[in-house]
Amino acid sequence: NRVYGQTQLDYDLTDWIKLTYRLGGDIYAQDDKNYYNPLSNTLNYEGGGIFLADYINSLVNSDFIVNFNHKITDKLNLNVVLGQNYYTTNQITRLAQGTGLALPNFPDLANASSFNGTTEGEVQYRRSAWYGQAIFGFDEQLYLTLSGRDETTSTLAANHDNFFYPSVDLA
Repeated sequence: NRVYGQTQLDYDLTDWIKLTYRLGGDIYAQDDKNYYNPLSNTLNYEGGGIFLADYINSLVNSDFIVNFNHKITDKLNLNVVLGQNYYTTNQITRLAQGTGLALPNFPDLANASSFNGTTEGEVQYRRSAWYGQAIFGFDEQLYLTLSGRDETTSTLAANHDNFFYPSVDLA
């Protein structure tokens, strides 16, 4: 059970400004059932056992990008990329197990005389970022690149969940 895909929309606002939006996702579910017949010779599960595991996972990623590419003079060119990224993932897990099966060949939790635990959990992760890059080109020989990314993530403490990393390059 899986659905995934992506799409991209491009729009030329002018001959030197381009807008791009990208969206992609992956959603899937998995149901597992492990059954040990009470008549089998399984050492760890004398009397049989049943183990259920259900997983539901989803992931979504999107970007909105504005690209400016403009020749300012005959020798000076400017290329600027500004963007916003959003990424989220969600994982749900459910586990159940039972042992001591009363009836052989009946793989159901209702057949278990002992329930050894049920676990359910959910994990969510989100990240949002703003980013940019500016490239100044002179005479198609000298390039100055400035870039930066400001990111907020749900995996860090709320008062320290944002960070910025810049860069400068001359070539």
